Amino acid sequence: IHPHKNGFTLRRVQSFVTKYSATHGKSHLTRHVDGPQVHASMILQLHSPKGFAGGGITVWDSEQQEHFYQLRAGELCLLDHMVWHQSNQVTSGERWVLVVFCQQVATAIANCHLSNAPCPISQMTCQDAISIATLAADQHFQVEKSVVFGLMKMLEFGGPEERERAAFALGCVAANCSENRELMMECGAAQLMIDLLHRMLAVGSMKPATHECAWIVAALGRLASKSTSNKSIIAREGVINLVAELVRSGNALEREEAISTLCNLSANHESNKDAIV
Repeated sequence: IHPHKNGFTLRRVQSFVTKYSATHGKSHLTRHVDGPQVHASMILQLHSPKGFAGGGITVWDSEQQEHFYQLRAGELCLLDHMVWHQSNQVTSGERWVLVVFCQQVATAIANCHLSNAPCPISQMTCQDAISIATLAADQHFQVEKSVVFGLMKMLEFGGPEERERAAFALGCVAANCSENRELMMECGAAQLMIDLLHRMLAVGSMKPATHECAWIVAALGRLASKSTSNKSIIAREGVINLVAELVRSGNALEREEAISTLCNLSANHESNKDAIV
């Protein structure tokens, strides 16, 4: 997945066989990412007795450049959960593939950050952010304040990949646990992300080539979910106009997350609804 990083262990959480054919609605799978509850996916091309034309996999890198892989029988494609990909259209015959969804087994480094033991936030890495995002899929998972501050520091001062991972992890931390959302608001995570969003979308500025902007918007939307006070606080900072601008001019992922965030901000909040309209 990341050949320049240390290895880690994956565990299988789901596997299934998929058949693609030239039939309408069954010929391909459109561009997507697998999401926070799947850390990696494996796609194994199976022997297809009837043969097929078309097919293969297209993958987009961090600069949105396309890479096509035909995949012959027995070949395996291993994908990170943040990588955009699609199964291409089968024009004739039948294509059979085995898909395996995996989650990462928490590493000792991640456990250090998630315990009460002192662990300097400056040591947090992309691998730690991935572990935190994976663990946060459990609705009962609560983070320590040091974890939130570590992700905030990575988001503000890290390199492009570190900022992207930190933004994604913060969104995952906020997604399923109200205690985590309260802690993030207390630590100032919302204000930091709002300030960064203002900076990215300022007139004449250049957005990062990564998905950092989309994941920040997603994290703000999750912070606003199920909390009237959070909706009000976030909206007061001009977020609605920024998010609406992404709906108009962002890339596909940014538009998708922006629409979701506007829904979260407006749900059961009349003044935010009026502002969005």
